[in-house]
Amino acid sequence: MKKSLLLIILLSLPLAAEVEVPELKNWVTDYTQTLTPEQVNELSGLLKIHFDSTSNQVVFMMMSSLDGYPLEEYALQVAEKNKIGTKENNNGVLFLVIKKDRLLRIEVGYGLEGALPDATASYIIRKEVVPFFKEGDYYGGIKIGITSIIRAIAGEYN
Repeated sequence: MKKSLLLIILLSLPLAAEVEVPELKNWVTDYTQTLTPEQVNELSGLLKIHFDSTSNQVVFMMMSSLDGYPLEEYALQVAEKNKIGTKENNNGVLFLVIKKDRLLRIEVGYGLEGALPDATASYIIRKEVVPFFKEGDYYGGIKIGITSIIRAIAGEYN
């Protein structure tokens, strides 16, 4: 009896605290104030030019922590809530950095999975972005990440 009551109590507890899913209004959103306004403007310009020339929508977001909430689930919720990419083409990409937790994710819409498969997204994170972050250069890592994502979508990334 005691074991079943304990099991019921444990199963009713959430595994991780809910994290608010923001409504993104910009190409680049930095809730950590790591990037300067000039850096945000430069990265936003890159993303807007890419969108204007291709209709593929790449969005960047950085926040401090997910407080134990699953990264993959959160990235998908952010992408879905903000309708990143066009509905008919599902051609959106969310580049997400959780700074304090040291988590990164490139969430790719189905319409771009051929151009930016999981293996390529993982490679971009591990080999392009993380080395900059390890040196404390968040802007450099984010910029090379965005540039690499855009190049991969265009078929120009090896």
